[in-house]
This record gives sequence, C-alpha cells and structure tokens, in this order.
Amino acid sequence: MSSTNSPSNRVHRTLLATLAFGLLLGSGALCAPASGQEGSAAAAPAAATSRLADRQHTEGSQDPVLLINGEPISQVTFENWMLDNRGETFASTFALAVAIEWAAERAGITIDDASVNAIVQAEIQVRVDNVFGGDRAGWIAELAVNDRTEAGYVAQQMLDVRSREQARALANIDRVVPEAKIVRDWELQYGPQGTRLGVRGLKRGVQLVSTRTGLTVGERNAMVEERTLQARTELEGLRARIAGGETLAFLAKQLSDDEDTASRGGLFDGPFDPLGWPNATTDALLSLPVGPVSEPLQGRGGLWLFEVVSRSVTPLESVREQLHQALVLAGPESDEINDVVVALADSTTIEVGDALAQDDFSDRSAAAVLIDGEAVDLHNFARWLRLQNGETVSRRFAEERLIEHRAAEAGIVLTEAEIQAQIREDRERIVKLGHDGNEDKWLQVLDRSGRTVESWTRGARERAEITVLAEKLWLKDRVVTDQEVRDLWANRYGIDGISVAARLIAKSFEMPERLEDEPERTYNMRILEAARPDYDELVELGLRVEDGEDFGALARQYSEDSESAALGGMVPGGFDITAWPEIVRTALGGLRPGEVTPPVLVENTLYLFEVTEYVETTLDSVAEALRAELLVTPPTGVALAAFRNELTRDLSYEILPAMRQ
Repeated sequence: MSSTNSPSNRVHRTLLATLAFGLLLGSGALCAPASGQEGSAAAAPAAATSRLADRQHTEGSQDPVLLINGEPISQVTFENWMLDNRGETFASTFALAVAIEWAAERAGITIDDASVNAIVQAEIQVRVDNVFGGDRAGWIAELAVNDRTEAGYVAQQMLDVRSREQARALANIDRVVPEAKIVRDWELQYGPQGTRLGVRGLKRGVQLVSTRTGLTVGERNAMVEERTLQARTELEGLRARIAGGETLAFLAKQLSDDEDTASRGGLFDGPFDPLGWPNATTDALLSLPVGPVSEPLQGRGGLWLFEVVSRSVTPLESVREQLHQALVLAGPESDEINDVVVALADSTTIEVGDALAQDDFSDRSAAAVLIDGEAVDLHNFARWLRLQNGETVSRRFAEERLIEHRAAEAGIVLTEAEIQAQIREDRERIVKLGHDGNEDKWLQVLDRSGRTVESWTRGARERAEITVLAEKLWLKDRVVTDQEVRDLWANRYGIDGISVAARLIAKSFEMPERLEDEPERTYNMRILEAARPDYDELVELGLRVEDGEDFGALARQYSEDSESAALGGMVPGGFDITAWPEIVRTALGGLRPGEVTPPVLVENTLYLFEVTEYVETTLDSVAEALRAELLVTPPTGVALAAFRNELTRDLSYEILPAMRQ
C-alpha cells in the first residue's frame, strides 16, 4: 500500500487544493440549524440517498458510455482507461470525500438526493440568470462546446454538492459563532466601529502628467512626490479660505477633482465606506468632530479635505443578539468548513491501494484506497471517477483510441526504448518548464501530492505511447517540400549559405536554488552574482587573446568542457550555430575571424567564443542530405498538435446515458 499521510500532514493541503467540488466556497446551507439554535444540525427528510462507498461490489458494466465513429465503448473499458490514467492522481481526493461522508454518517447527518438536486438546480439557475440572461438553452450550448451534457454536469455536481453540504453540516455541530464575525457584520452594517459618517470632501488629484517617455522609476517617483507636495499646498490654501468664512461645499463644487462628489458640493452618496481608503484616513475621519475641516488626507488617487456633516453611533451590544442570530441562521462559512475538513484530513490515514499500481483492473473488489484501514473498492472509485471527470476527458479518450487504431492499421509498433525515451523527454520538460530545471522541486511536488516517481511514470507511460504513435503516423506519410529544405539550409548555414565557425572556452558555476515566491528579477541578480568570478576570469582571458595569446592554448588550460578543451576549444564534430540559443548567435554576429565575444551565459555555463572562419555551403551540395534528415526528424510540438487536430477533425463521438449512471 502507498500511504498518503505523514507527520508533515501534506495530504490535506493537496486534497483541499484539488477538491473541484468547492467544499469551501459553497453557497446556501442545506442543513441550517433547527429552530434557529446555534450548534444544532437539522434532520433531513427521509428519502433516497446515494453513497460514495456502498461496500457492495459489482463487476464493471458492459453498457456503452461512448460511441466513437460508430464503435460502442463499454463502461468498464472507459473506467479502466480512467483508472490507468487518472486513478492515482484522484485517489486521495476521492478518499477525503468518502471520509467526509463517513464522518457525516457517524454524526447522524443524512442529506437525501432530492435535497442535493434542489441545490444543484438552484445554483445552475443562478448561472443561467446571471450569465445567459435566463436562457437555459444558451447554458446548455456552452456545455456542448466543452463536450459536456446537462445530465452529466448535474451528475458531477450532485457529487460535489453532497460532499460540500456534508462538510457544512459537520461544521455546524456544536458551532459557536466567532466573535470576529459578529464584529465584522456590525461594522459592515453600521460602519467602522459602529459609526455611520456623512462626509463632504474636496479632492486634489495626484496624477503624473508628462510629455516625456522612458522615465526611470526614480524620475517617476520624484515627479509624483512633487505633485503631491503641490496638491498639499493647494489644499492648505483652501483650508485657510474655509477658516476665513468660505464653505467646503462651495469650494468642492467649484474646485474638486472628484466629479461624482463635486456635483453635490462634495457630499458623498450615502455613509462613508472605508473600503478602498487607507486605514489612516478612516481613523482620522472617525476622530474628526462634526463641523471642522480635516488636514489633507490621502486616498483614491489624491489628497482630500474632509468635513464630517453627520455622525450616528450604534453600540455593538445594542445589536449583538440580532447579528448573532443572523449568523446562526446563515450557517458555517467557508473558513469554518475549511477548519473541519482540515481537521478531518489531519486525523485520517489515507492509503492508495496496490490495485491502482496494476494494469489489470478486472478485480473490482480490490481496494482502491484504504481510509483508516477500511478499504473502498475499485468499483466505487471507478464510478466516482467516471461521474466526476468522465465527460471532461471523453474527447481525449476518443482521440487516443483513434490514434491507436490508425497506428494498428498502418502496422506501426512501438519499442520499449522509444517509450522510455519519450518518458525521459516529458520528465525533463516538466522539470525545466515547471520547476526551473530543479528536479528536487518536482520531487517535492510529487511527494506533497502523495505520489512517487514510479506512480508518475506509470501515468506518463500511456501518454508517451500515444505521443510516439502520433509521431510515427506523422512521419509515415511525411512529404518534405523544397521550401522546408531551403528553410533548414538557411537556418543551419546562414541566409546566403555562409555560416560561422567558432571555438570556445567554458566555465560552469553552481546555479543558486530559486527561493519560494522569489521574483524573477531578484533570482536573475543572484545568478549573476554566482557567475561573477567566472565572468571576470573569461573577460581576462579575452583580453589576453586580444593581446596576442593563442585561444587554443588558453582553452586547453582553462576550459571546463573537457572534450572541446582537448581540441583547443574546437567542438567535436564541428561547430553548429543552430544548436546554440539566440544569445550566442547574436554575440557571434558581425565578428571577424580571430575576434572574441564577451562572456555569454547559457544556463549554468559561461562561454567565451572565438570566430575561426566563415564557411560557404551551397544549397545544392546538401539538399538531399537535408531532405533525408527532415524525413526522419520527429515533428515539433506545434506540428504534432496540428497533425492530431487534423487527424481527429472528423472524429464522431457521442456521450451515452451510461456515462452518468
């Protein structure tokens, strides 16, 4: 068994991040407290109730869930594919949903199907009304664009909402309304510190107006500071005029930069709302008596003069009970539900069953997961997985099946070496693009999700097989055009067939590990700091070459690339400019033979290059070799994606009712 619990409690954090059913963001409460009593759980009416783990084993159904180009795909076939591709990824999410269900049952909480469906339909109607103007057909059309059906969406939401409402009901047991929420609602309804202020204001905007472009940060800050000082001086002058007998209302109507309030003589529409204002401004207004005009205060794009024109105070104790009762009736909020789910996850041991590590899922009674040692079989997990994600991944299944059929018809077979090479390529790409090239970071992500390299590799194998099959199908009917040959020639040998040859001196350094949430600019600065000693050394070597020393001799002595160093800096097999990134091509551009580049950074290595010669290669002399090379070169990611789209353009598939049963 593979355990997904540990002293670091990594499981629940991953689970909470992956629970698509929105346990923490649900809307109205199904199980509101009975008779308005805090901490009670309302009893649900007796009705049919679906369970995630009914502990009754059945074999996978042969009923078709899909029609692909007229071919029926049985429920068991599709579920087996999902178990193989997504089983370990979603096993812990399923296990937590079951743990919530069991905890609810132990607490005597029952939420029947009719109640769950009522919530689902109500939430759908909210979306239909808000997004589609009440046009349900428009919403259904949106589902169809994403290969979803109305019934399939409802089936998925029934799972999500049931889990959400079970967690909500658990959070409502012995619930005590937090004091912070009573205070929060008091201030939301009656103003900051229970104070409703009627205010009048006059604004002087602090806007950066300049005809210059390309201002530095320092220049911009200086200009903003100058404008702020100017606005403050203007407001102090207006404040003096008010002290001399003029009114803020008159001056605001004539001079305020805030168009909305200026039309009302500076009067705000409704009580002052602190949202969006600096705390210091809010605090200053709360302490300002009715009548006097404030000193200039910051907020909302400028500086303001304020006058409090009315003040009403509602003590917390005078409304505490009604606020408390409203919160009781509203039921637990998302953070309270979160606390319950986190506590449940912390106290639950979840293990992934060995069955998910196998390619044969025929024994549906085998354990998919163990929750505190109690097994939930593959039958229940496979059904949940199908209802939760089946429609979403059905097109991918159909596309992969079509690729497999086309490859079989073409007599294409895979070798183990090809599959393993693709898995390695996929792994390297994930580490490079998703984790800054740091494999340890990737391993940590796997560990936090309760997975291992072995489990990831099992899932990656299926994807690799499909990728290699698609590449072979693409190559099978490959036709290389003359333009493709010309483009490759120009890219490799230069637009006129003239390419640069160079030799190099390499210096590698240890790349610093990127810190969590570290800005890219800061990280790049640390890379440059780490590279500085080698950079300075290469600059010195470049000066020595310019003074007449032999580049080859220096390469043999100082280069850390052993193969080229042994050849005096010459790259074994010849220097291929196309194998280097654009920064190297730019550095070499325009140099004459014998001239050297500045140090060039490529990943964790600094290079010093010397141009040795320019070589002319005619198109005719290499055209056939380039054509032969193109015929066996795998497609780029973009080309392969376009090929797969074309291959499946006329794919016919239909989601059948058994998908959502």
